[in-house]
Formats: sequence, C-alpha cells, structure tokens
Amino acid sequence: MEVDSIRHATREFVVPETTRAILRHLALKRPCSMYSLAKNLEKSYGNIHSNIRMLADLGLITVEYKRKSEKNRKIEVKYYRLTLDGLFDILSLDASLWNDIDSIADTYKEQSLIFQKWIYFKENGLRNVIVDTLQRAIISLTVGQTILYGSEQTRDEALTKRGIDSLVLGCHALQNKGKDISPDEAKILEACKRDETLHMYVLEELRSLERLNKQNLHKIKEGLTYMETRS
Repeated sequence: MEVDSIRHATREFVVPETTRAILRHLALKRPCSMYSLAKNLEKSYGNIHSNIRMLADLGLITVEYKRKSEKNRKIEVKYYRLTLDGLFDILSLDASLWNDIDSIADTYKEQSLIFQKWIYFKENGLRNVIVDTLQRAIISLTVGQTILYGSEQTRDEALTKRGIDSLVLGCHALQNKGKDISPDEAKILEACKRDETLHMYVLEELRSLERLNKQNLHKIKEGLTYMETRS
C-alpha cells in the first residue's frame, strides 16, 4: 500500500490542529457550516472562522450552497465542502482516512469520475487496484507542492480533477508507454473499455493529449489503438 509512502513524504510538515480537523471532518461529512464545525469539533467560532477563510483563500474548501438561517432569516449561512485539492491534501496528511475511502468516494462522487465509478470498479474486483493507483496519483499531484506547505498560489479544481482522473485511469500510461503498461494499469484500462463513460473519457483525454503533445504522437496513437480495440 502507498499509505506509508504518503506518511513518509509528508511527515516533516506540521499543519495546525484545527486546520487538519476541519479538513478531516469535511472529508467525512459534507457540507458543513462554520457553526456546525465549531460545535462538532469543539472549537471556538472565531478559530473556525479564521481557518475557513484561510482554507477558502487557498482553494482547499469551497461553498457548496447558501441557506437562510432558521433563527434569523436575514442571515445567509454558507455550507462548505472540500475541493479535490483539499481532499487529497488531508488524505495525504491523515492515513487513517483511507479506512473510510469507500464512504469518501460516495460523498465526493460528483467531484471526480474515479469516485463516480467507484462502485463499478469494486464490482469488477478492482477496489484495491484503484486505491493503490489513487494513492500513487495523489503523491505525484501533491507531495512537494501542496499549498498547506508554503505555496501562495491557489489551485484549480478543474485541473486537479482532470489530472487525477487521467492518472488513475491510465491515460498518461498510454501516452508515455503505449502498449508497455503495468498489470494494474491494464486491469483498469480493460475495465474502462467495458464502460461507455470511462471508455469515452479515456479516448477523449488521449485525443486531447495528442493535440498537445505532437512530439509523442506515435506513442499516443498506440494508446488510441489499444483503447479502440474493445474485447
């Protein structure tokens, strides 16, 4: 499992307790208001408020929706969820959350094609393969560049979504290695061939990479041939 690698790579960084607690709570229960976070985490509202502002500024959380307060209809309450960047950061920081990855995948299935198709992969006996591949993908996307560790630039959730889906589903493996893919990558790609949504995603991603990487055209064409040959 890659959890030990994640823990080893991130152990030198110290994230404030309240920040970590907010990210962990939102990974398991979305959406939440600042009031509910303060109550559930037993922190002061001021502490939660300052952390929420910081996390929102960094692009690690976002407002899912707003609703009028039941106690005061003049007040609009914001309910927050993690962005994919926030989710992957806390999965990197807190290895115990991988015990709840099935629930997390369901909670955040609207944010990633991987999570949307989580049950499909499980039904095809690929849960452990997908978990291991997801952990490696998160390492490549976050370790050494995560915002919580000093970067001043916010991240783009759309780019993160594309990056994680592409890495886990093997698009970059096909681009870089053509038919010379690992056994786990082959299992995932074969499952993608059998599902129309996944199949079309991989094809479109490869075509996009084809347009962006003319120098690797022959390798990408090998990947397209691989995906277009359905069993």
